Amino acid sequence: MSAIELDTPAVQAARQPMVTASTLPPAWYTDQDIYDEIVEDVFRHSWIPLAHVSQLAKPSTYVALDLIGEPLVVTRDRGGDIHVLSNVCRHRWATIAEGSGEAKALQCPYHLWTYGLDGRLAGAPLMTEVEFDKSTCSLPEYRHEIWNGFIFMTFDETIEPLSPQLVELESIVKNWRLSELVVSSAVSETANWSWNVMVDNWAENYHVKSVHPESLEMMTPASLTAPIENHGEPWCYARLGHTSDYQETIEAAISTLDEEQRTYSAVGTIFPFFCFFTFPDMAAWLQVKPTKNVGELNLELMLFVEPEVMSDPDIDAIVAEQMDFARGIFVEDAEMCRRAFAGLHSADAASSRLSHLELSVWQAQNWLLDMIESRRHQD
Repeated sequence: MSAIELDTPAVQAARQPMVTASTLPPAWYTDQDIYDEIVEDVFRHSWIPLAHVSQLAKPSTYVALDLIGEPLVVTRDRGGDIHVLSNVCRHRWATIAEGSGEAKALQCPYHLWTYGLDGRLAGAPLMTEVEFDKSTCSLPEYRHEIWNGFIFMTFDETIEPLSPQLVELESIVKNWRLSELVVSSAVSETANWSWNVMVDNWAENYHVKSVHPESLEMMTPASLTAPIENHGEPWCYARLGHTSDYQETIEAAISTLDEEQRTYSAVGTIFPFFCFFTFPDMAAWLQVKPTKNVGELNLELMLFVEPEVMSDPDIDAIVAEQMDFARGIFVEDAEMCRRAFAGLHSADAASSRLSHLELSVWQAQNWLLDMIESRRHQD
Protein backbone atom coordinates (compact mmCIF):
# COMPACT_ATOMS: atom_id res chain seq x y z
CA MET A 1 0.00 0.00 0.00
CA SER A 2 1.31 3.44 -0.89
CA ALA A 3 2.24 5.90 1.87
CA ILE A 4 1.38 8.77 -0.50
CA GLU A 5 -2.28 9.66 -0.83
CA LEU A 6 -2.96 12.22 -3.55
CA ASP A 7 -6.69 12.71 -3.10
CA THR A 8 -6.76 14.05 0.46
CA PRO A 9 -8.10 17.57 1.06
CA ALA A 10 -4.69 18.72 2.30
CA VAL A 11 -2.90 17.55 -0.85
CA GLN A 12 -5.61 18.99 -3.07
CA ALA A 13 -5.17 22.33 -1.24
CA ALA A 14 -1.56 22.35 -2.45
CA ARG A 15 -2.94 21.99 -6.00
CA GLN A 16 -5.04 25.15 -5.76
CA PRO A 17 -4.09 28.29 -7.73
CA MET A 18 -1.38 30.30 -6.02
CA VAL A 19 -3.78 32.84 -4.51
CA THR A 20 -5.58 30.15 -2.50
CA ALA A 21 -2.95 27.39 -2.24
CA SER A 22 -1.39 25.88 0.87
CA THR A 23 1.79 23.94 1.47
CA LEU A 24 1.91 20.17 1.29
CA PRO A 25 1.08 18.46 4.60
CA PRO A 26 3.91 18.19 7.17
CA ALA A 27 4.25 14.44 6.64
CA TRP A 28 5.59 15.12 3.15
CA TYR A 29 8.62 16.64 4.87
CA THR A 30 9.09 14.18 7.73
CA ASP A 31 7.64 10.75 7.03
CA GLN A 32 10.22 8.12 6.07
CA ASP A 33 7.77 6.00 4.09
CA ILE A 34 6.65 8.99 2.01
CA TYR A 35 10.28 9.93 1.45
CA ASP A 36 11.15 6.38 0.35
CA GLU A 37 8.42 6.59 -2.29
CA ILE A 38 9.67 9.99 -3.45
CA VAL A 39 13.15 8.55 -3.83
CA GLU A 40 11.89 5.62 -5.91
CA ASP A 41 9.18 7.38 -7.93
CA VAL A 42 10.70 10.86 -8.35
CA PHE A 43 14.43 11.10 -7.70
CA ARG A 44 15.24 7.95 -9.65
CA HIS A 45 13.30 9.28 -12.64
CA SER A 46 14.64 12.84 -12.56
CA TRP A 47 17.80 14.65 -13.59
CA ILE A 48 20.18 14.85 -10.61
CA PRO A 49 23.15 17.28 -10.43
CA LEU A 50 26.54 15.77 -9.71
CA ALA A 51 29.39 18.16 -10.54
CA HIS A 52 30.52 21.18 -12.52
CA VAL A 53 32.83 20.77 -15.50
CA SER A 54 35.45 22.99 -13.84
CA GLN A 55 35.86 20.29 -11.19
CA LEU A 56 36.95 17.94 -14.00
CA ALA A 57 38.75 20.49 -16.13
CA LYS A 58 41.61 18.16 -17.08
CA PRO A 59 41.63 14.60 -18.45
CA SER A 60 42.17 11.85 -15.88
CA THR A 61 40.16 13.51 -13.12
CA TYR A 62 37.23 12.31 -11.03
CA VAL A 63 34.66 13.37 -8.44
CA ALA A 64 33.07 10.75 -6.16
CA LEU A 65 29.85 11.27 -4.22
CA ASP A 66 26.86 9.47 -2.71
CA LEU A 67 23.26 10.30 -3.58
CA ILE A 68 20.21 8.59 -2.03
CA GLY A 69 22.43 5.69 -1.01
CA GLU A 70 24.03 5.25 -4.44
CA PRO A 71 27.84 5.59 -4.62
CA LEU A 72 28.71 7.36 -7.88
CA VAL A 73 31.85 8.63 -9.54
CA VAL A 74 32.06 11.21 -12.34
CA THR A 75 35.17 10.93 -14.49
CA ARG A 76 36.86 12.67 -17.38
CA ASP A 77 38.86 10.03 -19.22
CA ARG A 78 42.17 10.51 -20.99
CA GLY A 79 40.38 11.46 -24.20
CA GLY A 80 38.38 14.16 -22.41
CA ASP A 81 35.01 12.36 -22.35
CA ILE A 82 32.79 12.58 -19.27
CA HIS A 83 31.39 9.41 -17.69
CA VAL A 84 29.02 8.87 -14.78
CA LEU A 85 29.74 5.47 -13.26
CA SER A 86 28.73 3.28 -10.37
CA ASN A 87 31.39 3.59 -7.68
CA VAL A 88 30.88 0.00 -6.50
CA CYS A 89 33.47 -2.61 -7.43
CA ARG A 90 32.08 -5.52 -9.44
CA HIS A 91 33.96 -7.90 -7.12
CA ARG A 92 32.48 -8.00 -3.63
CA TRP A 93 31.07 -4.53 -3.65
CA ALA A 94 33.57 -2.20 -1.99
CA THR A 95 33.34 1.45 -2.97
CA ILE A 96 36.28 2.45 -5.13
CA ALA A 97 37.02 6.18 -5.26
CA GLU A 98 36.66 8.82 -2.57
CA GLY A 99 36.72 12.60 -2.79
CA SER A 100 38.10 14.08 -5.98
CA GLY A 101 41.40 14.38 -7.79
CA GLU A 102 43.53 13.05 -10.62
CA ALA A 103 43.93 9.39 -11.45
CA LYS A 104 44.94 7.35 -14.47
CA ALA A 105 42.53 4.61 -13.38
CA LEU A 106 40.11 3.69 -10.60
CA GLN A 107 41.50 0.96 -8.36
CA CYS A 108 39.42 -0.78 -5.72
CA PRO A 109 41.37 -0.93 -2.45
CA TYR A 110 39.84 -4.28 -1.45
CA HIS A 111 41.25 -6.69 -4.06
CA LEU A 112 42.92 -4.22 -6.45
CA TRP A 113 40.56 -4.63 -9.32
CA THR A 114 41.36 -1.73 -11.63
CA TYR A 115 39.01 0.10 -13.97
CA GLY A 116 39.66 2.62 -16.71
CA LEU A 117 38.04 6.01 -16.34
CA ASP A 118 35.47 4.83 -18.88
CA GLY A 119 34.45 2.07 -16.47
CA ARG A 120 35.96 -0.89 -18.27
CA LEU A 121 37.75 -3.45 -16.12
CA ALA A 122 41.46 -3.31 -16.97
CA GLY A 123 42.93 -5.67 -14.41
CA ALA A 124 41.85 -8.26 -11.84
CA PRO A 125 44.78 -9.87 -9.98
CA LEU A 126 44.90 -13.62 -9.41
CA MET A 127 41.77 -14.44 -11.35
CA THR A 128 43.54 -16.76 -13.81
CA GLU A 129 42.65 -20.04 -12.07
CA VAL A 130 38.90 -19.62 -12.52
CA GLU A 131 36.64 -19.06 -15.48
CA PHE A 132 36.46 -15.30 -15.75
CA ASP A 133 35.74 -12.81 -18.54
CA LYS A 134 36.73 -9.32 -17.48
CA SER A 135 34.80 -7.80 -20.40
CA THR A 136 31.59 -8.62 -18.51
CA CYS A 137 32.64 -6.67 -15.42
CA SER A 138 32.59 -3.02 -16.45
CA LEU A 139 31.23 -0.51 -13.99
CA PRO A 140 27.62 0.38 -14.82
CA GLU A 141 27.45 3.71 -16.65
CA TYR A 142 24.55 6.10 -16.28
CA ARG A 143 23.05 8.48 -18.77
CA HIS A 144 24.22 12.05 -18.26
CA GLU A 145 23.73 15.50 -19.71
CA ILE A 146 25.63 18.76 -19.29
CA TRP A 147 23.57 21.92 -18.85
CA ASN A 148 25.43 25.24 -18.52
CA GLY A 149 28.50 23.39 -17.30
CA PHE A 150 26.68 21.33 -14.68
CA ILE A 151 26.76 17.57 -15.05
CA PHE A 152 23.39 15.90 -14.43
CA MET A 153 22.63 12.18 -14.44
CA THR A 154 19.56 10.00 -14.33
CA PHE A 155 18.97 6.41 -13.30
CA ASP A 156 16.16 6.22 -15.88
CA GLU A 157 17.18 5.69 -19.50
CA THR A 158 13.71 6.54 -20.78
CA ILE A 159 12.99 10.03 -19.45
CA GLU A 160 12.96 13.16 -21.56
CA PRO A 161 16.30 14.94 -22.10
CA LEU A 162 16.93 17.76 -19.67
CA SER A 163 17.83 20.70 -21.90
CA PRO A 164 14.55 20.85 -23.86
CA GLN A 165 12.74 21.20 -20.52
CA LEU A 166 14.78 24.29 -19.61
CA VAL A 167 14.38 26.42 -22.73
CA GLU A 168 13.02 29.46 -20.93
CA LEU A 169 15.43 29.21 -18.01
CA GLU A 170 18.32 28.91 -20.47
CA SER A 171 17.32 32.17 -22.12
CA ILE A 172 17.24 33.86 -18.70
CA VAL A 173 20.65 32.73 -17.40
CA LYS A 174 22.76 32.36 -20.54
CA ASN A 175 24.63 35.67 -20.12
CA TRP A 176 26.11 34.45 -16.82
CA ARG A 177 28.11 31.88 -18.85
CA LEU A 178 27.86 29.38 -16.00
CA SER A 179 29.78 26.77 -17.97
CA GLU A 180 32.84 29.05 -18.12
CA LEU A 181 32.92 30.00 -14.44
CA VAL A 182 35.21 28.18 -12.01
CA VAL A 183 34.89 27.21 -8.37
CA SER A 184 36.63 29.78 -6.18
CA SER A 185 35.78 28.18 -2.84
CA ALA A 186 33.55 25.55 -1.26
CA VAL A 187 32.30 24.47 2.13
CA SER A 188 30.67 21.17 3.10
CA GLU A 189 28.11 20.54 5.84
CA THR A 190 25.88 17.74 7.08
CA ALA A 191 22.30 18.77 7.79
CA ASN A 192 19.63 17.12 9.94
CA TRP A 193 16.56 18.25 8.05
CA SER A 194 14.79 17.07 4.91
CA TRP A 195 15.60 17.81 1.29
CA ASN A 196 12.37 19.77 0.73
CA VAL A 197 12.83 21.93 3.83
CA MET A 198 16.20 22.88 2.31
CA VAL A 199 14.91 23.48 -1.22
CA ASP A 200 11.90 25.50 -0.04
CA ASN A 201 14.15 27.72 2.06
CA TRP A 202 16.61 28.23 -0.78
CA ALA A 203 14.00 29.02 -3.41
CA GLU A 204 12.11 31.84 -1.68
CA ASN A 205 13.27 35.31 -0.66
CA TYR A 206 10.36 35.89 1.73
CA HIS A 207 12.47 35.02 4.79
CA VAL A 208 15.43 37.35 4.23
CA LYS A 209 13.99 40.29 6.16
CA SER A 210 13.84 38.28 9.37
CA VAL A 211 16.57 35.65 8.89
CA HIS A 212 19.24 37.72 7.09
CA PRO A 213 18.57 41.30 8.25
CA GLU A 214 22.23 42.37 8.20
CA SER A 215 23.21 40.69 4.93
CA LEU A 216 20.76 39.74 2.16
CA GLU A 217 18.03 42.10 3.34
CA MET A 218 20.52 44.96 2.96
CA MET A 219 21.36 43.75 -0.57
CA THR A 220 18.33 42.02 -2.10
CA PRO A 221 15.39 42.75 0.23
CA ALA A 222 12.23 40.67 0.25
CA SER A 223 10.24 43.67 -0.95
CA LEU A 224 12.20 43.71 -4.24
CA THR A 225 11.60 40.02 -5.04
CA ALA A 226 9.98 39.18 -8.39
CA PRO A 227 9.19 35.42 -8.76
CA ILE A 228 8.96 34.28 -12.40
CA GLU A 229 6.25 32.15 -13.99
CA ASN A 230 7.85 28.91 -15.24
CA HIS A 231 5.03 27.95 -17.67
CA GLY A 232 5.13 24.37 -16.49
CA GLU A 233 8.86 23.82 -16.96
CA PRO A 234 10.65 22.01 -14.08
CA TRP A 235 12.30 25.00 -12.40
CA CYS A 236 11.62 28.06 -10.31
CA TYR A 237 13.42 31.41 -10.47
CA ALA A 238 13.06 34.79 -8.81
CA ARG A 239 14.75 38.08 -9.60
CA LEU A 240 16.04 39.85 -6.51
CA GLY A 241 16.27 43.60 -6.93
CA HIS A 242 19.21 45.47 -5.40
CA THR A 243 19.23 48.26 -2.91
CA SER A 244 21.04 51.35 -4.16
CA ASP A 245 23.73 50.87 -1.49
CA TYR A 246 24.47 47.34 -2.66
CA GLN A 247 24.39 48.30 -6.32
CA GLU A 248 27.13 50.84 -5.69
CA THR A 249 29.45 48.14 -4.31
CA ILE A 250 29.46 46.09 -7.53
CA GLU A 251 32.77 46.91 -9.18
CA ALA A 252 33.43 44.12 -11.66
CA ALA A 253 30.29 42.43 -12.97
CA ILE A 254 30.49 39.33 -15.15
CA SER A 255 31.61 40.75 -18.47
CA THR A 256 28.77 39.40 -20.64
CA LEU A 257 25.87 40.69 -18.54
CA ASP A 258 23.76 43.43 -20.05
CA GLU A 259 23.04 46.67 -18.21
CA GLU A 260 19.79 45.42 -16.66
CA GLN A 261 21.31 42.12 -15.51
CA ARG A 262 23.89 44.05 -13.50
CA THR A 263 21.06 45.48 -11.38
CA TYR A 264 19.62 42.30 -9.89
CA SER A 265 20.61 38.98 -8.39
CA ALA A 266 18.54 35.80 -8.72
CA VAL A 267 17.76 32.55 -6.95
CA GLY A 268 16.59 29.43 -8.72
CA THR A 269 16.06 25.68 -8.55
CA ILE A 270 15.91 23.00 -11.20
CA PHE A 271 13.68 20.35 -9.68
CA PRO A 272 14.08 18.34 -7.64
CA PHE A 273 17.12 19.90 -5.92
CA PHE A 274 19.58 21.79 -8.13
CA CYS A 275 19.84 25.08 -6.17
CA PHE A 276 21.71 28.04 -7.66
CA PHE A 277 22.15 31.75 -7.03
CA THR A 278 23.53 34.45 -9.32
CA PHE A 279 24.96 37.81 -8.35
CA PRO A 280 26.23 40.29 -10.96
CA ASP A 281 29.81 39.31 -10.14
CA MET A 282 29.59 35.63 -9.10
CA ALA A 283 27.37 32.57 -8.81
CA ALA A 284 26.71 29.94 -6.17
CA TRP A 285 25.58 26.32 -6.25
CA LEU A 286 24.20 24.60 -3.17
CA GLN A 287 24.75 20.94 -3.95
CA VAL A 288 22.02 19.06 -2.11
CA LYS A 289 22.91 15.39 -1.62
CA PRO A 290 20.02 13.49 -0.02
CA THR A 291 20.83 10.29 1.84
CA LYS A 292 18.54 7.31 2.52
CA ASN A 293 17.28 9.08 5.65
CA VAL A 294 14.48 11.66 5.32
CA GLY A 295 16.13 13.83 7.98
CA GLU A 296 19.70 13.85 6.70
CA LEU A 297 21.44 15.73 3.89
CA ASN A 298 24.99 16.30 2.81
CA LEU A 299 25.44 19.83 1.51
CA GLU A 300 28.24 21.53 -0.38
CA LEU A 301 28.10 25.24 -1.13
CA MET A 302 30.33 26.24 -4.06
CA LEU A 303 31.04 29.78 -5.19
CA PHE A 304 31.89 30.49 -8.84
CA VAL A 305 33.75 33.40 -10.47
CA GLU A 306 35.12 34.20 -13.91
CA PRO A 307 38.46 32.42 -14.47
CA GLU A 308 40.46 35.64 -14.62
CA VAL A 309 39.38 36.52 -11.09
CA MET A 310 41.41 33.56 -9.84
CA SER A 311 44.61 35.27 -11.05
CA ASP A 312 43.85 38.47 -9.12
CA PRO A 313 46.74 39.22 -6.73
CA ASP A 314 44.18 39.64 -3.94
CA ILE A 315 42.40 36.34 -4.66
CA ASP A 316 43.01 34.94 -1.18
CA ALA A 317 41.35 37.95 0.42
CA ILE A 318 38.52 37.85 -2.13
CA VAL A 319 37.84 34.17 -1.43
CA ALA A 320 38.03 34.69 2.34
CA GLU A 321 35.49 37.50 2.12
CA GLN A 322 33.21 35.41 -0.10
CA MET A 323 33.31 32.48 2.29
CA ASP A 324 32.71 34.59 5.38
CA PHE A 325 29.64 35.99 3.66
CA ALA A 326 28.41 32.58 2.51
CA ARG A 327 29.01 30.86 5.85
CA GLY A 328 27.17 33.61 7.70
CA ILE A 329 24.10 33.19 5.51
CA PHE A 330 24.27 29.39 5.74
CA VAL A 331 24.42 29.46 9.54
CA GLU A 332 21.33 31.66 9.63
CA ASP A 333 19.46 29.46 7.15
CA ALA A 334 20.53 26.30 8.95
CA GLU A 335 19.02 27.50 12.20
CA MET A 336 15.66 28.17 10.51
CA CYS A 337 15.70 24.85 8.63
CA ARG A 338 16.47 23.02 11.88
CA ARG A 339 13.61 24.81 13.65
CA ALA A 340 11.18 24.21 10.78
CA PHE A 341 12.00 20.50 10.63
CA ALA A 342 11.52 20.22 14.40
CA GLY A 343 8.18 22.03 14.18
CA LEU A 344 7.01 19.84 11.31
CA HIS A 345 7.10 16.85 13.70
CA SER A 346 4.57 18.46 16.06
CA ALA A 347 1.09 16.98 16.34
CA ASP A 348 -0.15 20.55 15.87
CA ALA A 349 1.72 21.12 12.60
CA ALA A 350 -0.57 21.59 9.60
CA SER A 351 -0.49 22.85 6.03
CA SER A 352 -0.11 26.61 5.85
CA ARG A 353 -1.01 29.35 3.38
CA LEU A 354 1.65 30.64 1.02
CA SER A 355 2.74 34.23 0.44
CA HIS A 356 2.92 35.54 -3.12
CA LEU A 357 6.70 35.61 -2.53
CA GLU A 358 6.60 31.82 -2.16
CA LEU A 359 5.57 31.12 -5.74
CA SER A 360 8.72 28.99 -6.01
CA VAL A 361 7.52 26.73 -3.17
CA TRP A 362 4.16 26.33 -4.92
CA GLN A 363 5.86 25.51 -8.23
CA ALA A 364 8.13 22.95 -6.57
CA GLN A 365 5.35 21.11 -4.75
CA ASN A 366 3.16 20.96 -7.85
CA TRP A 367 6.05 19.60 -9.91
CA LEU A 368 6.51 16.91 -7.26
CA LEU A 369 2.84 15.99 -7.37
CA ASP A 370 2.91 15.94 -11.18
CA MET A 371 5.87 13.56 -11.12
CA ILE A 372 4.17 11.17 -8.70
CA GLU A 373 0.94 11.15 -10.71
CA SER A 374 2.86 10.60 -13.93
CA ARG A 375 4.73 7.62 -12.50
CA ARG A 376 1.49 6.07 -11.28
CA HIS A 377 -0.09 6.40 -14.70
CA GLN A 378 2.95 4.71 -16.25
CA ASP A 379 2.78 1.86 -13.76
